[in-house]
Amino acid sequence: MKETDASKILINNFEKAGQGQIFKHVEALSPSEHRALFEQAASIDLDEINQLVDLHLKGGKVASVDFSKLQPAPYVALPQSGGSKEAWEAARQAGIKAIKAGEVAAFTVAGGQGTRLGFDGPKGTFPTSPVKHKSLFQLFAEKILRASERYG
Repeated sequence: MKETDASKILINNFEKAGQGQIFKHVEALSPSEHRALFEQAASIDLDEINQLVDLHLKGGKVASVDFSKLQPAPYVALPQSGGSKEAWEAARQAGIKAIKAGEVAAFTVAGGQGTRLGFDGPKGTFPTSPVKHKSLFQLFAEKILRASERYG
C-alpha cells in the first residue's frame, strides 16, 4: 500500500522515538489492517510515553522495592505430577468460581524475538499448534475466550 504524507510523518515520529519497529512489516498488511495500524499508532502520545520513561525509568522518581522476601507463588501440582486429586479439584473449582465472579484477568507477556527459533518475529506469533499452525498468542486468546463463554 502506498504511504501517504501523514503515514510517512507518523512512521518518522515513531522512528525518532525509537519505536520504528512497529512498522517493520507494514507492507504485508491488507488495506484494512494497514488502516487500523495507522489509526492505533496515531492515537499514541509519544511525548507522554517519553516523559513517563524519563520519569520512571531514567533516574526520575523511582520507588525502591524490597525484593528480598519475594518467593514463588504457591501452586497445586497436577495429580499426574504427584499432586493430590482432591487438592487439584478444589483448586479447579476455586478457579471456576473466580472466573464466574469476574475476578480473573489474563495477559500475555511478549517474550522477545524468535531469532533462536529461526523465526523472524515475536515468539508469541510463532506457529506452535501442529495441525492448524496457530500462534501461541492465538492459543492463549482462544483459551481465554472459551473460559469466558463457558463460565459467563
